[in-house]
Amino acid sequence: MIEQIRNPTNAPPDSSFGELAELVSADPVYDGVWGELAEGPGGSVFSSPPWIRVLRETYGFSPGAIVALNREGRPLGGMPYCRVEDPIMGKRVVTLPFSDYCDPIGMDDDLWGGAATILGEDGCPVLIRCLRCQPPLEITGLDFRVSRTALWHGIDLRWNREELWCGIRDSARRAVEKARRAGVSISVETGSEAIDEFFRMHLGVRKHKYRLLAQPRSFFNNISRFFFETGRGFLLMARHGERAIAGVLILVWGDTLYYKFNASDPDYLDMRPNHLLIWEGILRAKRMGLRRWDFGLSDPDQPGLVRFKRHFGSFERKIRFLRHEPGDGSASDRIGEFREVLGTITDILTEPSVPDHVTERAGTLLYRYFA
Repeated sequence: MIEQIRNPTNAPPDSSFGELAELVSADPVYDGVWGELAEGPGGSVFSSPPWIRVLRETYGFSPGAIVALNREGRPLGGMPYCRVEDPIMGKRVVTLPFSDYCDPIGMDDDLWGGAATILGEDGCPVLIRCLRCQPPLEITGLDFRVSRTALWHGIDLRWNREELWCGIRDSARRAVEKARRAGVSISVETGSEAIDEFFRMHLGVRKHKYRLLAQPRSFFNNISRFFFETGRGFLLMARHGERAIAGVLILVWGDTLYYKFNASDPDYLDMRPNHLLIWEGILRAKRMGLRRWDFGLSDPDQPGLVRFKRHFGSFERKIRFLRHEPGDGSASDRIGEFREVLGTITDILTEPSVPDHVTERAGTLLYRYFA
C-alpha cells in the first residue's frame, strides 16, 4: 500500500524532475509505482519485484521502497530497501541484501538526500550498493563513506556473432572448442531435478573451493518459482552424457541477461564446460533479442574469476559499497564483532570432514546473518 511519508517543497527550477509533490512509502513487490520504476531504464533485476519477493520469502526480510512522485502521481525516482533485524546484530538497513548492486533509480541529489535521510531515521547502519550512479556522500545530517569496492563486468550483446567471437581471447576460444570435442552438451533446463543437480554443485563449490556456506535450497526454489515459472530465468546446464558437470543460473530482466550463479563439478573442469556455457549463453541471449550480458560482482580477492570474465571481451566497472555509521559507531562495531565469530563458525562448518548435509543445514540456519 502506498503511504505518504513526506511532503517536500518543490524541486529546484532547474531540476530535471520538475515539480516534486511527495515522497511515498511503497511495497516494492505489489505497488505499481515501484514496478514502473523497476521496469524502466534505471532498474535492474536486483530492484525488480520478483527478486525482492525471493528475498522476502527466503529470509523473512521486510522490504520497502521510497518513491518520489510528481504532481500527476507518476514516479520520478526511488530506492528499495530491507530493514534487517536480529537479536545479535540489531537493526540495519540494506539496499538490498544478497544483491550485486541496487542503485537508487532516477534520483537527483535532492531526491537522493531526502530518501537517504528517511532510511537513516531509525539511527541504525545503512548500506547501499551502487554501480550505475554516483550519489553524493555528504548529505545534511546523514553522511556516507565508501566502505569497500568490488568489480563488475558486462558484455555488449549488440555486436554480431562474429564480432563477439573475435572479441573473446584466444585461450577462451580454444577452451570452447575443447569442450565441444570432449562431447560436452549444453541445455536449457528449469525442472526440479536440474535445480537439485545445480544446488549440489553449488554447495560443493562454496564449501570446498571458497570455504563458504551456501544459500539455502529454498532460495533457489524461490528463484524457480518467481523467475523460471514466469519465463524470466533458467538454468543453462553442461552435461557429459547424462551427468551434470557445470551450470549457470540465468535471470532475465528488461534487455539484460544476468549471469547470477555458476557451479561446476571439479572432476570435469579439464573439459572446459564453463567456457562453453558462457559462449552458448551469449548466443542464446542474442536469439532472445537481449542487448546486455551482466556478469555480476567479483571481489578483488577473486583474481581467477576476474580473469575468466575478462576473457570474454567484457568491460569493467566498480561497485561501491556506501555505508552510513550512526552515532558513535557502536552498532557497526557490534556487527563487525559478530561477523568475525560468524567467519570462525563458517570455517568450522566448511571443513572437508564435515558432511555436506550438515554444511547445507548450517547455510539454511545462518545465511541470513550475512545480510
